[in-house]
Amino acid sequence: MSEDKKENTKIVLIRPEEGVFETYSNFVDAVWTLFDVTFRFAQIVPAPPESGRPFDAVENAAITVAWPEAKIISRVLTDLVRRYEATNGEIQPLKLTPNSEEMPLPYPPE
Repeated sequence: MSEDKKENTKIVLIRPEEGVFETYSNFVDAVWTLFDVTFRFAQIVPAPPESGRPFDAVENAAITVAWPEAKIISRVLTDLVRRYEATNGEIQPLKLTPNSEEMPLPYPPE
C-alpha cells in the first residue's frame, strides 16, 4: 500500500460544535444479541426509605456496539487497568461506610 493510500485511510475524531454527551456512572450492566452488545450505565443512589431497598441504580445512558467493538473495548479496558495498577497498586473493591443510623451526620439534621 502506498504512503498516499495509508494517509487517506486515517480516521480523524471530530468533536461536534454542540459538544458530546457526557455523564457519570458507577454501575454498569450489559445485555446482548447475536449482533451487538448494549452497555447500560447507571448511578447508584440512595433508594426512597419506603422502598425497603438501600440503593437504586438510576440508568442514565446506554451505548450499543457491534461485537468487534466490544472486543476492542475489552482490550482497551484491560490495558488501562493494567497500567493504572502498575502505577497505583491493585484496585480493591469499594467498601460502604456504616449506615446513617450508626454513624453521626457531619452536619446538624434539619
